[in-house]
Amino acid sequence: MARHQRSGTRSITPKPALCLLLLVLAGCAASLSRLPEVAPVSTPAELLHILSSRSDSLHDLEVRAGINMRVDGVKQNGVVVLFFRSPDALKIEMKVLFSSVLSALARSDSLALYLARTNHYMEGPSEDVLRTVTGMDLTPYGSREAILGLVNLSPLIIPRIGGFEAHRDSLVVEIIEPLWTRRLRFDPRTAVLLEERVYSPQGTLISRRTLSEYQLQNGIALPRRMEIVQGSDRIRIHVISRKVNSGVPDGRFQLKVPGDVIRLE
Repeated sequence: MARHQRSGTRSITPKPALCLLLLVLAGCAASLSRLPEVAPVSTPAELLHILSSRSDSLHDLEVRAGINMRVDGVKQNGVVVLFFRSPDALKIEMKVLFSSVLSALARSDSLALYLARTNHYMEGPSEDVLRTVTGMDLTPYGSREAILGLVNLSPLIIPRIGGFEAHRDSLVVEIIEPLWTRRLRFDPRTAVLLEERVYSPQGTLISRRTLSEYQLQNGIALPRRMEIVQGSDRIRIHVISRKVNSGVPDGRFQLKVPGDVIRLE
């Protein structure tokens, strides 16, 4: 998977700030030992069934998270508030030093993004918009799954499973795609994702994410901390608070854009 070039020379806002948009996860402090254990998993189908039941149980989510990152050699901190409602409504508000940086609203595969500092607006396929404004590619993880701290696996990937290993200390699944290979490592007692690595067809590591400090909340286990590394870029997330399946009102899923906004193609 090649790193995508940024189009032209337009730099519409600092890229580290935009990366806050990508990676909000869930969680409050807890360890793996507090999560319910699953029956011994001996096949990929059993693991996929467990993962699917968890994601199907997530109806809505509200998260506040702090983020520390280094992107394009620039370090920055920020705070993000996220609202999610199944199946596809996702709203993100981001502030840096108490100043609004961006607002984003995603529905289905479309993403509308407003950059408050520059008064710029973009809209289009989620992955295209994110790739354009950040230079980071979350396609292997699934952009929505990366944002919510979920796992991008379903029964449809069974024909692409290149390997499955059940060890005493880990479950490892290898997914072979045309542009990359994913290698996912799960905790065998609780079946939560601990690490996911993405390799090029030539075997070069091109991206890695780790998830830790899981907590069970309203029956759903999600991580409190996550790190994603792509080349020299790194993003760390520490969730401050989270509400799961508590009901998110319709008013949260609105994107306010000024009349004089500058629309970018």
